[in-house]
Order: sequence, then structure tokens, then C-alpha cells
Amino acid sequence: MPKKITHMKMLRIKLVESSSKILYKIKDFLADNFIIIFVLSVLIFLSIWYIGRTYVDVPFLDGLMHLTTVDNYYQGKLSLNDIIRPFGEHRLVGYSLIYLGNAIFFGLNIILEPYIFLLTYIVIAIFLYLPYKKFFRAYFEKIDKRWIQISYASILLIIFSLVHPPEIFMATQFVIATFFFIITAYFFDLLARGKEGRKTLIFFIFFMLIYLLIFSGSYFGGALFSITFSLVYKKIFAENKKLNINIITGYLLTVFIIFVYLYFAKINTLDGMGLSNKVITFFSRINETSLSLIAGLSASTIDIHTFQEKIINDKYILLNGIALFSIGMYSLYQYTKNKLYKESYIPILLMMYSVGAIFTIRLGRLNGGWQWAMNEWYSFHLYFYLIGVLWILYYLIFQAFLEKNDLKVSKGKIITICIVFVSVLLIFSTSTFSSYYQWKRGSSVKIYLINKRNVLLNPTDSTIDQLLWAKKDTYKAIEILKKYKLSSYRD
Repeated sequence: MPKKITHMKMLRIKLVESSSKILYKIKDFLADNFIIIFVLSVLIFLSIWYIGRTYVDVPFLDGLMHLTTVDNYYQGKLSLNDIIRPFGEHRLVGYSLIYLGNAIFFGLNIILEPYIFLLTYIVIAIFLYLPYKKFFRAYFEKIDKRWIQISYASILLIIFSLVHPPEIFMATQFVIATFFFIITAYFFDLLARGKEGRKTLIFFIFFMLIYLLIFSGSYFGGALFSITFSLVYKKIFAENKKLNINIITGYLLTVFIIFVYLYFAKINTLDGMGLSNKVITFFSRINETSLSLIAGLSASTIDIHTFQEKIINDKYILLNGIALFSIGMYSLYQYTKNKLYKESYIPILLMMYSVGAIFTIRLGRLNGGWQWAMNEWYSFHLYFYLIGVLWILYYLIFQAFLEKNDLKVSKGKIITICIVFVSVLLIFSTSTFSSYYQWKRGSSVKIYLINKRNVLLNPTDSTIDQLLWAKKDTYKAIEILKKYKLSSYRD
């Protein structure tokens, strides 16, 4: 009996010790990341508030497209063709699954979709923080952790900016794709720096498959351009120019998967051109293509609604875009000069993803005009450019103030600080102005959606076109909503 009591006491002591260690770890984690946790919490709260004051549970436009899939599910007729349903050049596998799950478990609550956007932004913010913190600790061992947190807190403002607000419908699939790109970029960075071997290659291929076949649709051009640029960059500028077998294998498999996708997917021919003719036209109209790049970069800090309703001046869009392009080129120069690729390729992978996305949009919508990439359904592809730029600019700031001879203010250091200050000021002043306007117009968006809901509940031949879908298909979709008491008909 005494032995058992002693044994029980030992168990209690070990339990107390384990609990204490866990509590100390939690305490240390909170202390080390307090600023990030606080800012992230505030931004999540504001995002939830924005969603609540903006969105209404009403399907219209392509939000009606997948109701036949829901109907087939309830009738026991669901097939693979319902899940891989094409829309133009896109395969909407991800959105089909999200939509069907929403209908089954939540009665098709459309408001769930902007929350999926928000969740995606949260996991991107957390995931990117890990290599970001590791990068700065590698270069500045004695840096106060709070400075890393403060710098990344400003990047959180970009990630949660209303320049690319939470949206609804099939864009939900594509925003999830951006998270899977971030994961593949992380593993690609390891492969590019030769830090890991076959295990990393397997992870890269696995997540690239998910990205390409389930979520990206035809927006994979951003990822393809990003990793292609990074490989070429490594071959030209890196000290170690050798491309190991793992990174070559990963790249070739990515290209192969894309070719397979293009073989089976229908390429949009609304402009009367196949893919080869699109490529030729893309380069033959090089002036318009260049303007598209400038407009797309500009849209990373100024959303389409702020532009159309407040600025209404093409010259401002061009000036802002040219400034952001120049800042990006300066960042790439400093990235190369300081050999930052030794610690991470992620900054240029992020920047080139957005550039590649703009080129993809241009290629897909050649007759849409040079401002087409500014449309709101592309906006969440563009802010990665800003994150990559700020990552490099913040390195320059830390370098300027944390050098051993930091008391000596050289002319070069002053010029660098001025360039960084002006660049950061431009990025945050324009994006803040745009976010403020988006916040204000949220109530107008809600009124617009309430009107859509009234049309959905009381459709007539004279009003049903307001749901922005083919009349015959819209009536059929409404019958399905009524039949299963979904979305606006759920109550």
C-alpha cells in the first residue's frame, strides 16, 4: 500500500511538472509573438465586422451554377462530371466540393464563403510569418524580436487589406489556391537552396498537384511564372548556379501536369483565338501588355471601385503602377546585391506570382483592355507583390540601423533610408485610402445584395435578369433552392 501511494505521488509530481512546462511554453510563445497576436486579432475582428455589414445570403451569377450538382446529390445521381464541372477555361473542382458541402451541412449559406476567404488570409498570414522570422533572425542575430514583429505586423495590414476584400462564389476556390501556392513556394525555396532532398520534393509535388488540379483553375500561370523566374534568376545571379536533380524534377513535373490540364481543359475562345494565337497576340500587342502589367501592379494598392468611383483618372493609375514597378525593380536589385537568395527565394517567388497572375489574366482576356487585371475577382492574386517588396525593403532598414558602425551615417545609407521610406509611405497611404473607401461602400454592397435577394424570392420575367445568369437556368436553380429549402429559401 505505501508503494502505491508513493507511485501516485510521483505521477502527480510529473503531471504538475508537465503542466508547468506547457504553461511556460505558452507564456514564452505569447511573449515572443504578442504584437503579431494582437494585430492579427484586431484585423480578424475588423474583417468579421466587414463581412457582417456587407454580405447577404443570396446566390446569383455563378453562385447558381452548381445547384444542379446539389440536386443530383439529393437524387442519388451525383457523378464525377458534376465535381469537375468546367466554366470557361476553369475546372471548378474545389468550388464544387465547397458548394456541395455548404449545401449539405449548412443549407447553402453563401455568407460562409467570405469567411473561407478570411480563414485563407489567416493561414497565409501565420504560415508566411515562420520563414519571415527565420530569415531576419539569420541575418540579424541580435535583433530585438519586437522589431521583427512590428515589421511583419505591417505586412498583416497588406494581407487583410480591403483592396482585396473577402468575396463570394467561385473566387472562393481561387483564393484557397493562393494558400497552396504559398506552401509550394516554401518547399520550392528549400529545393532552390539545396537545403533538403527527396522528402521536400515529394511534399512540393504533392501540394503542387492539389494546387493545380483542385484549386487553381486556369490561374496557374502565376505559380508557373514565379518558379520559372526563380530558376532563371538562380542560374544567372546566384553564387551557386547549379540546379540539382530535385528542383529540375519538381519543375518538369509541374510543367507536365500543366500540359495535361491544358490538353483536357477548354481554352476560352470568346476573343476568337486558340492558345497559340493568344500567345502571339500577347507579344504582338506589347504596348497594351505593358500597360496591363502597370495597371495590375497599381491594383495591388488601389481597388477597382476606388478607381472607378473616386479617382476616375487613368493617369493616376499609371503613375501609381509605374511607381510600384520601380519599387519592385529597386527591391530586386537590392535582393541581388545583398545576396538575400542565400536565406530565402520566397520574396521573389511572391513578387513574381503576382506578375505572372497579371500576365495570365492578360493572356486569357486579350480583348478586355489594359485595365482588365484591375477587376475585383483578381485582386487577391496581386498583394503578394507587395509582401515580397516589403520583405526586402525591411531588410534594408534593419541593415541600415543594425550595422556595427551604425553611428556613422553614410550618404548611401541616407539615400537607402529615403527610398525605403517613400516606398513604404506610397504603399500604405494608397492601400489605406482604398481600404477606407471599400469599408464605406460596404453598406451600399449590402443594399445591392438585399435587392438581389428580393428578386430571387420573387422572380418575374422583367426582374430575373438582375441575377446575372441565363433566364432558363436561373428559374431551374430557384426551383432547386425551393425544393431543398436552401440559402434564401432556408427560413
